[in-house]
Amino acid sequence: EEEEHDHHHEHEHHHDYDPHLWTSLENLKIMAKGICDALCQIDEKNASTYISNSDKYISEIDKFIVQMEELKELAKDTTYYFASPFAMFYLFDEFDLQYEALYDTCSVEIEPSIDDVINMTKEMEANGVNYIYAKELTQTNMAERIIGNKDNVLIIHSGHNLGKDDFESGKTYFEILQQNIELLKKGVK
Repeated sequence: EEEEHDHHHEHEHHHDYDPHLWTSLENLKIMAKGICDALCQIDEKNASTYISNSDKYISEIDKFIVQMEELKELAKDTTYYFASPFAMFYLFDEFDLQYEALYDTCSVEIEPSIDDVINMTKEMEANGVNYIYAKELTQTNMAERIIGNKDNVLIIHSGHNLGKDDFESGKTYFEILQQNIELLKKGVK
């Protein structure tokens, strides 16, 4: 299935199907409910525990939805710029956040054109944008070249992979979501 996401861009971009379904908070709730239902069918005697845990998990997701709704209001005049594969389509679409992405897919196999890099750089400069975003566990060279300062490259985590340090420290998906929200707030104009 291919979707067009032109309403998020000044420039025309066509994105391939984004497999990062879990970046949508509503999808997370659906997944939690589905897992709970399946566990209840498999292990009926512990169904109340699964339901309780699922309800708690969904309640936590609802708190993030409130934060994202607040961010949506703050960011209504903000465009976020991504200089790495864009894996946040579902989240950005769900909360109608505007973005420009150099990569039309979630893959690094297709490099952006030099024209796209120049256009993004000029657009960011013209709009006084201070931060550019990159996906976790990707090279930030392109983002650094565009923004001109490594400290202004912010890493948004798709929740797809954890680095060794995050894995060993037991970082949770909710911690990742909170960190992403804080980084997106930082980029609000």
